[in-house]
Amino acid sequence: PTAPLALDILQTGELFDRKPIASTKKTPDLDFTLRLKKKEILTGPCQQALISETLKALENYFDCYRLSVGFPEMIFPTLVTLRKFSRKTRVTRWRTEVQALISKLTKWSDAIKPKRTQATFGPANVSRAAAFSTTLEREEHERSLRQKAKADAQVELDKLETQQKHMDKEDDDGSDEQTAENVVDEDDDDDAGDEDVDEESGRKKKKQKKKRDSVVEGNDDLVEELELSSSDEEND
Repeated sequence: PTAPLALDILQTGELFDRKPIASTKKTPDLDFTLRLKKKEILTGPCQQALISETLKALENYFDCYRLSVGFPEMIFPTLVTLRKFSRKTRVTRWRTEVQALISKLTKWSDAIKPKRTQATFGPANVSRAAAFSTTLEREEHERSLRQKAKADAQVELDKLETQQKHMDKEDDDGSDEQTAENVVDEDDDDDAGDEDVDEESGRKKKKQKKKRDSVVEGNDDLVEELELSSSDEEND
């Protein structure tokens, strides 16, 4: 468990109970740093890097367990520490970042509470608890696939609509360029040309509509397939 180690950093009073020392030094790259000098730790850029990396580590850690049936109890000690740090720190940016993490953890906890009220097993049933998390992971994965499919389909529809508007604009510009004299002198030729243009434009519009319908149909098929797959697994 990495949460206690990360929280130890936030509970280091001599570092974060007072404002950091202003410095023009670059922010240290903690991924490739084994040790920091005490004077360096007291500087603003270094402390900002420590806070950001600590909060990122906490978020990544709890993200791995947010679908666990015991997640609300799991984050309770961390929330206590984060709220205490938020009240004590004098740096507004740190307070904002900590509050954002508190909000995210609370949101994850609130999302799991209604689902676990429907559970029919106790904490001692490890296999059922694992199955609970697995079911939620599958549902979340299927939901993300549906959202991605809809988003991709919308992108394709937007492209087709843009192309259609461009074609319509070109048709309008071509019509505006015709003068009254040309219409009178070359009436027959223009009628034949207009028919060709209309026919070509009609073919392009049909092609665009067919492509747009295929995108929507493919998206609907994917959603239906995911729903059928989910139903089959629940029946099994």
